[in-house]
Amino acid sequence: TMKASKTVLQAAAEDEESSGVGVKVGIVVGCLIVGLLIILVVWYAWRRRRKEEKALREKQKANAAERRANRDIARYAHP
Repeated sequence: TMKASKTVLQAAAEDEESSGVGVKVGIVVGCLIVGLLIILVVWYAWRRRRKEEKALREKQKANAAERRANRDIARYAHP
């Protein structure tokens, strides 16, 4: 019975160790997933902001060209 109880205790100890490892692996995997999600959100926001800045620059360039054209027209409209 001593030998049998020892193996039961060893099995219980091994189960505890493996479940502890499982929890640690779960935490690591969870952290990796959360980190990946954060990286994706930051990348998406950065890409979107860059696209908006590019559109704004193009709009400002078009407005500047239009103002320049209007100024030239106004200059020649009045003798």
